[in-house]
Amino acid sequence: MLKKEQVLKILKPISVSLIPYVLFYLPILSKNTYLGGSDPTKYFYPSRYYLWESLVNGRFPFWTERIYSGFPIYADSERVFLHPLNILVTVLMGPFDSYKFLHLMFYTLGSTALYIFLRRRGFSYLGIFAANLIYYFSFYHLFHQQHFNFTLTTFSIPLGILLADNFARTKKIKWFYLINFLVVLFLYFGSFQSVLILVMAILFYLVTNIPEIINRIIGLKLMFLSGLLILTFSLPLLVPTFQLYLKANRSTFGLDFTQGSYHPLMIVNVIYPYFFGNGSNYKWNMVSSEYGIHETYVYVGVVALVCGFLGLKSLKKQRFRNFLLLNISAFLILGIIKFIPFYNNIPIPLISMFRYWGRSIVLFDFALACLAGYFVSYPSKSIEMLKFKQFELIKIKHPLVLPVGLLIILTLLNSRTLLIMKLFVMRAFVPDRSFFVWLTLLALTLVTITSCKTSLKKDLLSYSLVILLFVDLFYFGNGIIRSYTRTLNEIMPNPPNISTENFTGRTVVVNDNFFWNGNLYYPMWGVYGYSQYVTTNYIKTLNREEIHNDEMFLQSDDPLSYQNLGVHQFIGNDMEFVYKAEPKPLLNEFDGEVLYREEKEGHMNYYISSNKVQDLNTYITNYPGWRLRVNGQRSDIESKDTGQFIKFEVPKGQVVIELKFIPTIFYYSIATSLILAYLTNFFIKK
Repeated sequence: MLKKEQVLKILKPISVSLIPYVLFYLPILSKNTYLGGSDPTKYFYPSRYYLWESLVNGRFPFWTERIYSGFPIYADSERVFLHPLNILVTVLMGPFDSYKFLHLMFYTLGSTALYIFLRRRGFSYLGIFAANLIYYFSFYHLFHQQHFNFTLTTFSIPLGILLADNFARTKKIKWFYLINFLVVLFLYFGSFQSVLILVMAILFYLVTNIPEIINRIIGLKLMFLSGLLILTFSLPLLVPTFQLYLKANRSTFGLDFTQGSYHPLMIVNVIYPYFFGNGSNYKWNMVSSEYGIHETYVYVGVVALVCGFLGLKSLKKQRFRNFLLLNISAFLILGIIKFIPFYNNIPIPLISMFRYWGRSIVLFDFALACLAGYFVSYPSKSIEMLKFKQFELIKIKHPLVLPVGLLIILTLLNSRTLLIMKLFVMRAFVPDRSFFVWLTLLALTLVTITSCKTSLKKDLLSYSLVILLFVDLFYFGNGIIRSYTRTLNEIMPNPPNISTENFTGRTVVVNDNFFWNGNLYYPMWGVYGYSQYVTTNYIKTLNREEIHNDEMFLQSDDPLSYQNLGVHQFIGNDMEFVYKAEPKPLLNEFDGEVLYREEKEGHMNYYISSNKVQDLNTYITNYPGWRLRVNGQRSDIESKDTGQFIKFEVPKGQVVIELKFIPTIFYYSIATSLILAYLTNFFIKK
């Protein structure tokens, strides 16, 4: 039978994790409610549903005809079709509940890792509870719930740091392997930017806690081995994704890695919640369309900021302190990189591959969580400096304070700065009830801390600060999850009012829910879709047919606009037929007739009668991996490199045609991965 001390030892980390999770995520814990928002509703859930439907029907979805007139959906990394864990839980739990499970699983793993990591540093239970609240329930994580894969990765940053701590303490190679395994695990979730942020946090810890790693030889060996391990086991994901990326519209036209960078004055969003309004009153997008509400509001709590500041002043463990300052510095540089001269114009390796580097604030949140947790754990150590040393409070000995301050002054002439100031003057920020709650919390925090010198005991101070911290974050943040909560009926669009037997050939549905990935729910072969990897050729094809597109929405109300895409039925916004032609195969007009056809996603069979030797045009999207057989013999696809649709030559007479999509590059990458695994093992033994 467990003793009381053993029970408490088990219950403490569980309570640190589950109590705030239940309170904040209560709206989605019922059976029929889920995390929603724009991306989940129109991207993640349709993709998860299509994966589940395909797998339970005994087919792996390498190729789909339901979006973009045909698309190698497995190579779109953010759909997470190649992650073994995601595949397993999706099959077992379905497309919707499986994400709930993953969300709770990775939150619990990260939260437990944070508990262990901070306990090793002598943090109290209340201090860890405070740190957990700040890291997981400040605005960054609450607002980013619609970014499924990004969130799961940043949830696990404390786990990566804990593994790095184990490696630093023991120098055992198994922990080094586990760190690399963790990186590979999250690479397969497809959010490469969040993985890069995870790697930064791990590297910051290793550099500050293993001095010898800075040694050139040791550091290079570890970097080489780490790169080899990660590359070896992530090739089956990276190679198909890179192949698709090279054909993608984003690759052709590139991206601006400074897009979405915070203006220096936007630091106010860390300090104050909803500074320029919320909901229909939101005004940061007046400064720039880049500042969507979920990317902009990053409030961490005024109570947390006060505690974190005092924790920074009192923390004497130099390595731990340096690690936290590195995290803060990374955010101060990356978060406002657009406004840093010279750096905003050079393609920094890896960094320049991604946008919206304001997301690096998760590193700041982690550092602040640790600093505030330290103060809550040891308030008496910091109280001593409050004895009328007001000037000492503002002396922050950090090399970035001066340049960042000068940078803010220099940007006062920037047009965005002037617009922000104009909005402020126009009272976009209104002293409403939220302002007075915020001001009251700040006052109570300062009064509680200062009165501790004479009247309050340390434990009572810690309890008081945790209560204030919780009230702060819950009062301002609990509505965020409610705003993301959706029922299944709100997530999954209703099908058209036609029988499934009529879902043949290309179908266009002029309905808002089908402009993104809604077609993935139903067996309709569509022309719409959303993916960061939509190909340049397809966008050009749509432009040529004068069909509007902006990568997300493809729309024309004229059924005849879609003739050259093989569309033969058109369904209006009321989900009723507007236009329906005779069902035709995905073969263009030719001199002859189709005697038999069998069209499945990724596998087409035709038996035709050809009146002459001729080129046969199709409406089947051309992409590397299609294998063509004509009368049982391998044949070449003429439009292999340039055409949007497959084109090939057929002889005169009766012809048997087979087209099958085989992801050869995926299979080759698996074989290469196995070879590299063998060579890596050989290298390690040597």
